[in-house]
Amino acid sequence: MKKTKIVATLGPATCGYAVIRELMESGVNVFRLNFSHGDAAFFTGAIASINRARISTGLSAAILQDLQGPKIRVEKFEGKIQVKKGEILTIKDKMIKTSGVEKHIAVDYPGLYKYLKPGRKILINDGLVQLMVKEIRAHDILCAVTAGGDIEPRKGVNLPGANLPLSSITKKDRRDLIFGLKHGVDIISLSFVRSADDIKELKRLIKGKNRPLIIAKIEKPEALGDIPAILDESDGIMVARGDLAVEAGFDRIPAIQKDLVKKANEKGKIVIVATQMLESMTNNPFPERAEITDVYNAVLDGADALMLSGETSVGKYPVKTARVMADLIKKAEAEGSEVPGGPEVIKGRDIYKNAVSYAGAAMAKMIPSCEIAAKIADVSDVAYLSDYRPKKPVVACVTDRKLYQKLAIYHAIHPVLMKTASETNAAEFVRKNIRGAGNLVFLDLNAVSGQSARISVMKIGMAPNKNIREA
Repeated sequence: MKKTKIVATLGPATCGYAVIRELMESGVNVFRLNFSHGDAAFFTGAIASINRARISTGLSAAILQDLQGPKIRVEKFEGKIQVKKGEILTIKDKMIKTSGVEKHIAVDYPGLYKYLKPGRKILINDGLVQLMVKEIRAHDILCAVTAGGDIEPRKGVNLPGANLPLSSITKKDRRDLIFGLKHGVDIISLSFVRSADDIKELKRLIKGKNRPLIIAKIEKPEALGDIPAILDESDGIMVARGDLAVEAGFDRIPAIQKDLVKKANEKGKIVIVATQMLESMTNNPFPERAEITDVYNAVLDGADALMLSGETSVGKYPVKTARVMADLIKKAEAEGSEVPGGPEVIKGRDIYKNAVSYAGAAMAKMIPSCEIAAKIADVSDVAYLSDYRPKKPVVACVTDRKLYQKLAIYHAIHPVLMKTASETNAAEFVRKNIRGAGNLVFLDLNAVSGQSARISVMKIGMAPNKNIREA
């Protein structure tokens, strides 16, 4: 059983029930719905298929709604436009039919010409196509192509260093958020977060006690200066390496990734590493050697989850890709042994849950043939335990189905739905389902109205109620 989780993006290649079920059985724990693409009918169908697969497999799987955010994209047009280095490409307010040889595109940000001047870089499709502004002529932006390639509809447009008046949560995001909350998504990721204030704004829009987890996507250089506050306000972060590399520079990504993973682990927060992890498998049945190393090292760095994007949304081998990632994760976890061992002490607010989680993870490493189970009533019950990186997956005993699905993203947490989350039921589950288990550390993180906690140790080879020792 792997501890590092897999996030798979759904798309045209993977929106049906049969393939979603296969993905779950291949090791996918979270399904990402990318609201930069698709419509309400697509997402409604995808959610229905996930729910059906949850029931038929008996497995937990979280639904992640990825809000588009203030992303500028190329407007729709037929086919694709190929540009070569040295050519002139014009960016207009809207696409028009031209009888001449002028190549042009439009973007979904009216009035962009007001915020650009000659010499400014424009990057398209994660920087694969690069332009330099030569002239602003009325509402047209005339650009010299400095790196050629194909431009397709809805590809992203980056303007490194440009200061555009963009809200972190657009009107589209607000509409999509209402849709997501109505359909019961488990996690919401906010794109292009610049500061903790962006997360605060999102939280103000989400009402109710049982809110989805909130993940801040780190893809703007400005966010790097406010990471501690962003982590405090959110449930975790995503290292979105595509836009971040374009905006901050490709050569900075390895160090940034390691630093962000470390900081998230130190605060007991989720961290997802994303973008091009097995990109070559979008069109090929086997991964590149560098991709294998990338996945392996992300596990050793301490990522909670790894994400697949185009590999599963539009790829030719989505299920095989998930299986390859799951196998690589298991190999890294087995060969990496105690690396990473988690932070020595997590900087958290709840000293009871923090201390008991620390002790439980440590005890399970010291006691031979030992498993961990925990009575879980809230996501805060697993945050510390997950980031202390227990040696084996934790059996998380839950009675609430919504919480059961939400826990699927947490590292080393294996949710189990029970009518009653008790020591006896936990011991019985471990005895029946985990081969070789001889001892059990059981954590009750809400023993007295959330103000106390306790640990029990039992030999599960005998009647559990006769072998309980409390600590």
